[in-house]
Amino acid sequence: MNFIGSNVQSQAEEVGRNNKKNEKKGNRKKKFLDVTQKAQDEFASEYAYIFMDFIEDYYEDDLSYRPYLNQLAFMHDNNKRTLYVDFGHISRYNKSLTLTKAITEQYYRLEPYLRKVVEILMKYYFSPDKVHKEVSSEKVIEENVQNMVDDTINDAPDVQDTIKNTVEND
Repeated sequence: MNFIGSNVQSQAEEVGRNNKKNEKKGNRKKKFLDVTQKAQDEFASEYAYIFMDFIEDYYEDDLSYRPYLNQLAFMHDNNKRTLYVDFGHISRYNKSLTLTKAITEQYYRLEPYLRKVVEILMKYYFSPDKVHKEVSSEKVIEENVQNMVDDTINDAPDVQDTIKNTVEND
């Protein structure tokens, strides 16, 4: 283990069960990365919840017209992959005042989570083995948030770079 101010060793030493030191060349970092627990971005996860609520709950003047659920149905029927969201709708949605600010200031951090929300909703509402039914977004997220985190961490180079830099500096 290296501490600040100590010399960095090129080889890591491990003590086995029989108290013998085993020399490892360059495997320490790789081994550490393989067993490192994936970090969860709680900030982005929280806004994924809010965004999912927005997609499911937002309605226009007519209380029965939910434009984003209708757009999801259109996407499904026409094999489309892009959900168009009016930023003005997000800013007017009473539950998401902070979502507007978060998207404006942290878009690249939130984008993978927002995309995953759309994917989750498409699977939930339109998968062949399920019938369309109303459900709270909390249930959908509880089932899928870990998958979202895993997928996002794999696709988030800035988080991987942070982990890699932390390991290299140790």
